[in-house]
Amino acid sequence: MPSGYEQEVHGEVATMIVDEVGVIEHANEHLLRLGGWDLKMVVGKVWYDALVPTNVRMTVAQRFGLIVNVRNEPHYVEAPIITPNGQQRIIAWTFTAQHETDHEPFRWRAVGIDVTHWIKERDLLVARIDYETVHDPLTGLMNGVTFRSMVDTLIRSAIEREEIVGVILLNIDRFRSIDETAGREIGDSLLFEVAQRIKRCRGNDIIARWGGDEFTIAVTGIRTKEEVEAAARHIAEHIHSPYHIDGRSFHLHTRIGLSVAPHDGARADDLMQHVSVAVDVAKTLRGDHIVSFSEALGRQIEEQVVLEQELHGAIERGEIVVVYQAQVDAVTREIVGVEALARWFHPRLGEISPTVFIPIAEGTGLIRTLGLHILRESLLQGKRWRDQGYPPFHIAVNISPRQLGHPTFVHDVFAVLATTDTDPRFLELELTESAVMEDMESATEVLQSLAKAGISVALDDFGTGYSCLAYLDQLQVSTIKLDRIFLRSTSHAKDPNALLRGLIALGKALDLRIVAEGVENEEHIARLDHEGADVYQGFFFSRPLTVDEVTRLLDQYGVKSEFDEHTGSPESVD
Repeated sequence: MPSGYEQEVHGEVATMIVDEVGVIEHANEHLLRLGGWDLKMVVGKVWYDALVPTNVRMTVAQRFGLIVNVRNEPHYVEAPIITPNGQQRIIAWTFTAQHETDHEPFRWRAVGIDVTHWIKERDLLVARIDYETVHDPLTGLMNGVTFRSMVDTLIRSAIEREEIVGVILLNIDRFRSIDETAGREIGDSLLFEVAQRIKRCRGNDIIARWGGDEFTIAVTGIRTKEEVEAAARHIAEHIHSPYHIDGRSFHLHTRIGLSVAPHDGARADDLMQHVSVAVDVAKTLRGDHIVSFSEALGRQIEEQVVLEQELHGAIERGEIVVVYQAQVDAVTREIVGVEALARWFHPRLGEISPTVFIPIAEGTGLIRTLGLHILRESLLQGKRWRDQGYPPFHIAVNISPRQLGHPTFVHDVFAVLATTDTDPRFLELELTESAVMEDMESATEVLQSLAKAGISVALDDFGTGYSCLAYLDQLQVSTIKLDRIFLRSTSHAKDPNALLRGLIALGKALDLRIVAEGVENEEHIARLDHEGADVYQGFFFSRPLTVDEVTRLLDQYGVKSEFDEHTGSPESVD
């Protein structure tokens, strides 16, 4: 054989020369040692017949057969060999064409490297990638993409059997705050344990980690939505049990949504969209809730989305209007203040209740803009009444929890007072007990700043929410508004006025101004007169009225001002 074909690459490299169909003409010593052959055993044989174990020989032969007619580029072929001690090694061969000349026929020159270790690492890596393509690496559950695909298959099968597929979407309420305060490691441990608890509850179902703090379960083999709801309750019960991690105890709460196929949709995408809507609704409710999707709920959400879009620009279009409800002195029946109330008059949808659009404003971040608009319009109107010669009286403006918690809230209030040339004493801010208790420390600081400037604070719906009794002094509340619930008929009670009397006595003991809301008839008046409330507000005296209607009411009832006749300019509140 010509010396050109006898060149060997030294080191851990095997070489061989084969003809155009793969018959071995030469093999180097390293190749021979790898398999325990001598040259006579391999020369003259097709290389894969001589070197490759019989169980994979056909596969290698097919791979080599694909390259024999493509001679203008190198080719890569992996093939195993069996060593003398019985081990299998993987050789990566690179076949390079040695083109035919006048003196030499066409041949392939093959260089082989033992890549056994690398192949194992590669296969492990590929297996891991394949696993993570399907599974969530933290919990070991399948991921959302795989879940969606499997649910589509389950739905088709269930429809054929006249069954349903229920999808449960479970959200861990306020999990981010745990993750941020306790640390990512503990947060991951909690998520892993949640996954294990769901598996223990519903091990035969398809379970996935849908997102950061959300899990989803496909419930099969059922015929009613009630069975899905029962499964959701069972899971929630297990998740609510305490978690003990690194010597600390944690309690998790859930918001759960349900949807079923084919009633709520015949595709996984439809079910997941609907179940997400149900979870969003559950998040708006206090405490742990399970919400089942329905067509009515879907329409409600669609309408809310429309309202969200319409609320943007409603102020500029003049659709948000301020109306006022009178507050009258319990003794003289003169007006001592008005409460400003927002109304949305949509040109196509008509009047939209504040109970609808205020939560939308809070959820979309528009509440600051809306709140400042109501505050500004109310105080400007108060100035107009004073300019018309009416004595000054309180303008009460409601403040939402989102407004109170905004970092610029105090500055915003002071700025509006300045631009409307309003004495801070003329403004009363109304907050609910629950709004104050959401962040007592921050609320205390804010309300103290407002009180220092002369702004009065009223605690609305007093007695129906959280108990603020221990904090009234800190909050510097000047007024409590008794909820209308305390005026409802209590004829079955031994002393129907006992609770009302107790709340009024409590307020007077704390030197607070007592405003009774929901005063609608003579019976209410009689009960309140007997117990000694200071101010009445309700339909008996006026409904929420337009500016012109309130102006006529001021003339009818007269105004009892709680301020000096001559008030100076507002103090600096910068």
